[in-house]
Order: sequence, then structure tokens, then C-alpha cells
Amino acid sequence: MLIVLPINGNVMTDVRTNGLSPMEQIAREVSNIDTAEFMVNDEHSLDNIIENRNREKWNDKIDEMNKKFNEHAAKLQEYADEYAAKLDGVEIMPINTGILVQPYNENPFQKVKIDERTGLIIDTGGLIPKYKNNENGQWEEAEQFIKVGVVVEAGPDVKWIQRGDTIMWNKVGEVPIPFYSMGLVLVREQHVMCVINDKLTERFERLKNGN
Repeated sequence: MLIVLPINGNVMTDVRTNGLSPMEQIAREVSNIDTAEFMVNDEHSLDNIIENRNREKWNDKIDEMNKKFNEHAAKLQEYADEYAAKLDGVEIMPINTGILVQPYNENPFQKVKIDERTGLIIDTGGLIPKYKNNENGQWEEAEQFIKVGVVVEAGPDVKWIQRGDTIMWNKVGEVPIPFYSMGLVLVREQHVMCVINDKLTERFERLKNGN
């Protein structure tokens, strides 16, 4: 058993104070005892002291990190509360050729098609098709690369597209916008594949003529 015994006043003045062994010097450093007056009589217990001291330091680090995370979370909540209080006046606008889009969950322009000869579904319409993964045997949703959504706002340099248009774009050209968990994405005008709305021919002719 290891005994680390600090000496106060005149108690145990006969305990050795000079010529500490290497093991005793390590124990003194680990135990953070300023005085050299202690005694060590078990090598195994030295490992216990070092382990306990390392555990305390680790716990202190964890407590410090938890404090920082809690402070950060409190600050984020403060920002959220501040914006929520004036939400009626808060706006979000894309810049340059950016287009802010609210994607549809499903493509509204597709219909389910069934092969009359085989009875198999050859087009799932707006539904997301599923396939069986040969590697894990699980049914998984096929990734949709062509996205459809309605334009929420268009940047000042956008020429052909305006608020309220429905557009199609390639998924690789979108950037998620983390704004109040609204599910918005940003798409550049050059990444838009097509526009869907009424009176588009009339509008495009005016734009071609500079009107």
C-alpha cells in the first residue's frame, strides 16, 4: 500500500525529507504536495495514484468542454429567440444569380405507368422508386437526381426566372440553406434545366426584347 502523508507542524518530524527515491519523487509530483515529507512503501500503489490523477484531469477536461458546449448552445438559443421575436420582419434573399427554392417531396408532373403486357410498373410517377440492394439484401430508395420545386425568391441578377415559377434542376447543383428548418435549397440560374408556369412564351419574348 502506498502512503502519501503530508506533515503539518511538528507531527512525525522524523519522516525522511531528503534523498527521495525516484518512485517517491514521482509520487510527490503526481500528488501535488508541496512539502517533501511523505513516505512511499508500495510500488503498485504508485500506479494507482497516477491513474487516479489522470482520471481527475480527464474529468476536468470533460467538464470544461461541457461548459463550452452549454455556453455555445445558450448563445444559439439567444440568437434564435431574438429572431423569433421579430420573425414578421425577417427576410431571406438570395444574391447574384442565386434562386431560393422550396423542393417538392415528389415530382407532381409524373404519372405511374404500367406495362400492359407484363403488368410491371415502368414509371413510378412522383413516388420514389425502391430497389433491392444485392450487397445487404435491403430495399432502398433510388436517389433522385432531377429535382422539382417552387421558386421562393430570385436574386437580382436572375433573368429568366421569377418568384412563383416551378423549376427543375440537377441535384448536384443545389446547396441546402439552413434557415429555420424550412428545407430550402439554393440553385444558380445556370443550373436550372427548365421553367414551368403559364404565359412563359410571352414573358420570355419580352425579356428577349429587353422589356
